[in-house]
Amino acid sequence: MDARADIYSLGATLYHLVTGHTPFRGTSGALVMSMHLAQPLADPRTYVAGLSEGLCRVIRKMMAKDRGERYADVDTLDRDLYRLQTGEVPEGAEPGDTAVETIVREDVRRSGAAHMPAHTPAPHPAFDSGVLNRVEELLAADVGPMARVLVRRAAKTAPSLEALCGELAEQVAAGPAREAFRSKCLLADRTATPPPEPAHSTPGASLGVPGNTLYMTDEDLHALEAELARHVGPLARVLVRKAVKGSGNMSHVITKLELEIDSDDARRAFRAAVKRLR
Repeated sequence: MDARADIYSLGATLYHLVTGHTPFRGTSGALVMSMHLAQPLADPRTYVAGLSEGLCRVIRKMMAKDRGERYADVDTLDRDLYRLQTGEVPEGAEPGDTAVETIVREDVRRSGAAHMPAHTPAPHPAFDSGVLNRVEELLAADVGPMARVLVRRAAKTAPSLEALCGELAEQVAAGPAREAFRSKCLLADRTATPPPEPAHSTPGASLGVPGNTLYMTDEDLHALEAELARHVGPLARVLVRKAVKGSGNMSHVITKLELEIDSDDARRAFRAAVKRLR
């Protein structure tokens, strides 16, 4: 995270100012966030045909999904805005495809519904999945759904849990929050005691989300995340865990998740795909 994140936000504000529309619209905050991550940006001239190519190019560069294609700093952006005012053409390369590659999670891949992109790092063999999952949950409290990507990437090269926690702590704001994360992270290799399994649960079934009233097998949990990811992208895992929490049955979970999907056709497709899980 650096100034280019602010340039992206400023680009979204400029887009809204010149078109009268926000860059992305959705039925929930989570869906809009997912669209920012994965959906191409509509040309501003979709709404205002008279906008110049130069201005649209500046906005596209400000909102490039790849931060390496955005303006490096506000001074560089300011120079291009000045060129527009004087009738000149902005300098620099046109940003590439604005659609970021959807991050397909390892657990989604294991379900057989999707394949992980080659660039997504695999976990370092020194860490088991339980440790990484606990670290991810701790980090997500501070950085949100990107925690999984950050943890998996750091785990590929970190030689120890201490090194992993130290590297990830840099993603948390300096101060008490960072120290609290580091302290809890260093305890992540201690096996947590799972809550007792209720008498009505399926023998041998694992608890998909600890501390919740709904018990699911890992296989069903991964399948649910995979199907939702087809419609909302990399936020699927966060949305599924949130929906499962406090839900007493699968039908309730599926109804919650349908509200995160933007179109009726997509909702019907999702419902049909997960029907066997009810």
